[in-house]
Amino acid sequence: MSAIRPADLERLSQLTSSGQFAQALEFVRKLVRRHPASSFAWNALGALLGQLGENAGAIEALERAARMAPSDGAVQKNLGGAYALAGRLEDSARAFQNALRLNPMDAGSYLGMGQVLAMRDMLPVAAQFYRTAVQCDPDLHIAWRGLGTVLMTMGEIGESERSLRRALALAPGVAENHQMLGNLLAMLGRMEEARESLRECLAIDPAHLAARSNLLFLRQYVAPGPAGEELGEALAFARLARERARPYGSWNCAADARPLRVGFVSGDLRSHPVGYFLEGMLSHLDPGRIEVLAYSTSHMEDALTQRIRARFARWTTIAEMSDGQAAARIHGDAPHVLIDLSGHTAMNRLALFAWRPAPVQVSWLGYVATTGMPEIDYLLADPLTVPPGTEDLYVERIWRLAQTRFCFTPPAQDIEVSPLPALAKGHVTFGCFNTLAKLQDGVLQAWGRILREVPGSRLRLMARQLGDADVRSSLAARLDRAGIDAERFDLLGALPRGGYLAAYHAIDIALDPFPFTGGTTTAEALWMGVPVLTLDGVRLVERQGVGLLRCAGLSGWIARDPDDYVRRAVRLAGDPGELSRLRARLRGEVLASPVCNAADFAREFTGALLGMWDEHPRGAAPVAGDRSISPAIAS
Repeated sequence: MSAIRPADLERLSQLTSSGQFAQALEFVRKLVRRHPASSFAWNALGALLGQLGENAGAIEALERAARMAPSDGAVQKNLGGAYALAGRLEDSARAFQNALRLNPMDAGSYLGMGQVLAMRDMLPVAAQFYRTAVQCDPDLHIAWRGLGTVLMTMGEIGESERSLRRALALAPGVAENHQMLGNLLAMLGRMEEARESLRECLAIDPAHLAARSNLLFLRQYVAPGPAGEELGEALAFARLARERARPYGSWNCAADARPLRVGFVSGDLRSHPVGYFLEGMLSHLDPGRIEVLAYSTSHMEDALTQRIRARFARWTTIAEMSDGQAAARIHGDAPHVLIDLSGHTAMNRLALFAWRPAPVQVSWLGYVATTGMPEIDYLLADPLTVPPGTEDLYVERIWRLAQTRFCFTPPAQDIEVSPLPALAKGHVTFGCFNTLAKLQDGVLQAWGRILREVPGSRLRLMARQLGDADVRSSLAARLDRAGIDAERFDLLGALPRGGYLAAYHAIDIALDPFPFTGGTTTAEALWMGVPVLTLDGVRLVERQGVGLLRCAGLSGWIARDPDDYVRRAVRLAGDPGELSRLRARLRGEVLASPVCNAADFAREFTGALLGMWDEHPRGAAPVAGDRSISPAIAS
């Protein structure tokens, strides 16, 4: 470094501090040519290349700097960041460990290590590294945000909010600080506060796609706004995504392909509702007709991941790839059909669909509204969840399967259905295990009416957020305002899946929230012999319960309006003998129904995808036309 003139160092500092990165890169390349033995020059080159998104070149330069100066902690820290961006998480962790060994008080290295551990789903350890980062530098807002995000996922809500608000106070002009606080507030059901935080994010960065996705997802938790408003916001997201894309206009997949090559894009290929509905279907696909490829947007994996991985002909993690890089990888694999399993939920990569890496693109399973993306050609649904006459709510054309849009995989845990608890306890216990965000005031008021009209009845709620004492206290106050006395409800935090399913042994009737009705929770309750009372609606998000209950033969458990919801709950709770008989037979009936018939579902799913492809046999993008397709038309 001593050979580099102070004037050159000052010039480099001026260029980088003023954001003139292209000029700084050209200047650093000259320094490297003049001083090829300078680790400082190579480190600066690697850092700039990484900032400009040229990660392969960054790693090459930083590895060279590390060989020249193995005791330079700054080089190891930069190398750790470059490895992380390349998805080389073990190499990244090793580099950050080296950096901390060389400089034990470097906040940036603790931050980097926390980020890598969070990506690997090692959340408690990640939280410790974030905490050490803010001890070393209390003004490091990124570390406060990272700590708050990890704690939110861990269910430590009170500390999460304090950390996120600290990040926001330190850097109110950083859009991501507003976005992450908005996500936390939404998880707590504080929807207006959440929307305000997300609007603040967009005021700073109007092109912030993640915040726009978050706002669209929040709409599912509340009653619909003015006609066309949600669709307009979804289309605005799509326009921004399209501005950044360079769409493909030709593809390498064979027109008469058998098997059809189908890609799935998701961050939820694990123990998650998407994984639970996907696993059984995958095991029944005929590989002679369908070849499946996975594009995971997350590094998180678990036992379910390991079970389904073998079903895929290829598994690619695209978490650290840009949309353009991910689209190029997918396009190179030549899928005929590409399926988005996320919509506007966490870890989505909707924007890469604007590149149209596959000739036919589909939305399915993980989202309950339109994506707004004209490049996504079809929404895979059914006549119950997206009934005829509602097509104008969607940009995508509706391709309806005959009976159900998804098929539940029975849990691996061997947990028996219990006798009806009301018979032993002498009172009915209502329950809901949906996320807290779905429990809006109108839902609690309906539940309050039910409990007042069913003498001695109790309410049992379970949600991940309820593991936090502050959240329990807040919900208890809301329940009190809804007329539900404290001695009549129990609030439980999250349990491992086996314990969570066994918790249904204490529930006689499950109450579905509204307007965002349950999907996985409803299927799990039915599996455990617990019938679910749901409220009908118009949107897909309002009709998930309708679809599952009709397929399970429980049409009498579908209410027309909130008053009917209360009346039915009271009437059904008044016949414990019938509840007991239903509980004893419900699992068998659900197993025999379309809700769990994975073999039939896989055949119909295969037919739908082949039908979509057969409409475009030369690999041409679909042509706009009739937005609704029934199985009869498609066949």
